[in-house]
Amino acid sequence: NPSLLEAMASSCYIIAHGNSFNRAVLNNDALYFTDTEELTRILRELTEKKVEYSTFIKKNRDKISAQYDW
Repeated sequence: NPSLLEAMASSCYIIAHGNSFNRAVLNNDALYFTDTEELTRILRELTEKKVEYSTFIKKNRDKISAQYDW
């Protein structure tokens, strides 16, 4: 999925659909949703909390360099 790889390389924290492909690529370096209610809950929680996402972002950028640099 090129758009997932672009998101990983763009230094963004990723909230992805919880399908097997996204989970295989992102592992634990994203949040996952399966329906609109779950996505809404995640977005609300993110706006209410100050969470440090730099580790997740760095791991995703490292994956791009190591695994997807053709």
